Amino acid sequence: MLKLALENKTHEYIQSIQDWTSSKEGVWSGFKLSKIRFDWSPNRVTSRGGMYASGPGISIAMHRYGSNRLALEAFRVYEYKSFDNDPDIGGFFTRDKMDGLKMIVCHEIAHACQFYLYKKNNFRDAPHGDTFKHLYKEIRQKFLNPFLPEQTSVRDIFCKQAVDTTKLAYSEL
Repeated sequence: MLKLALENKTHEYIQSIQDWTSSKEGVWSGFKLSKIRFDWSPNRVTSRGGMYASGPGISIAMHRYGSNRLALEAFRVYEYKSFDNDPDIGGFFTRDKMDGLKMIVCHEIAHACQFYLYKKNNFRDAPHGDTFKHLYKEIRQKFLNPFLPEQTSVRDIFCKQAVDTTKLAYSEL
């Protein structure tokens, strides 16, 4: 996929989440991303969500989503080990590489809101603590989880292709 097309698609996804957050009350009240950055450097492997000088923002590492290294049927998308098995905010199997990118966007927007709340309410929590998990779960349940494929059948496809260890390494996002 061309970089510009992928950025546009990702920006539309971010905007749909942003529109939803701006209509919400409670913890989301007043939250708005002031910075959205797409970093294509092959050296950039992690994304970031937090507070910038201009306010809450995200910076997304895009390089791995722009390449088509192998034609695979299924991918395993991992989350942080401490909650990878969580049914709401954990990792998952998918046939669409974009689902991995969408998960990263949801994750980083949750961090941006978490840091926004720290500043707004003058409190701190662990980076992947209860505040983050609550925000992340809310976003995932609305914008990603309902659109993921049935997990058992996609896991079976993933496991069949994983017999080839080269494909296994490439199939994990």
